[in-house]
Amino acid sequence: MPGLPALNILQLVRYALYAFDLLLFVRVIASWTRISPYDRTWGPIISLATRITDPLLEPIRRAIDPFQRRSGIDFSPLVLYIILEFLYGTLARMLGSRM
Repeated sequence: MPGLPALNILQLVRYALYAFDLLLFVRVIASWTRISPYDRTWGPIISLATRITDPLLEPIRRAIDPFQRRSGIDFSPLVLYIILEFLYGTLARMLGSRM
């Protein structure tokens, strides 16, 4: 089956994106609810989500900072989600697989 290796790579990328999306979601919810990173229950999860998502969120925040200063809302998680979905779609088309 010639399409099998490409499908496995695509599935692996999709699972990694699901995990990252989940951490991004945790990060957004934590910022809305103001859960402390020192909380015994949620603190370690929030710290992990912050450490993993920050390297991708910070450049986006710097790029869109002039636009979001007026609103007071951090749009960087939404922008990152859109970028990641676009990259996944591009990869899926390059590998010749349907989503």
